[in-house]
Amino acid sequence: MEHHTTFDLGLVRRARVLLAQTRTAAVDPGGAQLTAKSLIDRLRPDYLLLTGICYGLREGEQQLGDILVCTQLRGIDHKKIVEPTPGTAVEISRGERVAPSVTLLDRCQTARLTKGTPKVHFGPMLSGSVLLNSPTARQELIDAHPDAIGGEMEAVGVYAAAAKKKVDWIVVKSVCDWGMGKNDDWHESASRNAAEFVRDVLLNGGLDQPPLRSA
Repeated sequence: MEHHTTFDLGLVRRARVLLAQTRTAAVDPGGAQLTAKSLIDRLRPDYLLLTGICYGLREGEQQLGDILVCTQLRGIDHKKIVEPTPGTAVEISRGERVAPSVTLLDRCQTARLTKGTPKVHFGPMLSGSVLLNSPTARQELIDAHPDAIGGEMEAVGVYAAAAKKKVDWIVVKSVCDWGMGKNDDWHESASRNAAEFVRDVLLNGGLDQPPLRSA
């Protein structure tokens, strides 16, 4: 496939599973938006699940390695900057707030009915092309989005491509850090946890049938 290597992982129950990787961030020649668009145009998938790693925003409730499932996606790059008084700049968010596929959210909500670790958290997620490694910037995000459970860098691009072609999408990621004091210790474990959660969705038969499309 042009530009993007795609792995055919075979059938899980009745769903054919294809895996592709995107570069970090949404806007880039090899980034999430163009990658997703290319994959959708060539493969015409029924469902698009973005999985990988993210940062958590609720240390008191979350642990490293926990699963975050997006119930609403908020783009944080699109802003308006005004200066109501000289020398004071104020940022006003203009990013979209969009919901993922109702079908995929339902499948994720029933993927694991037993409690255990890693825990699964559902809620709004932030998406912006900034590698967050700042306690101050992190607190500003929490103040602006007190209900958000985490954030990442690719989802807004995947959403844009999927919405254009009306493909069902969702974000399932695992907490590898808190957006400050970054290290790579949890990258592998978190990536595995997110992938295993998606596997559970597949093993439950949640993606055996294509989504219903309105005429």
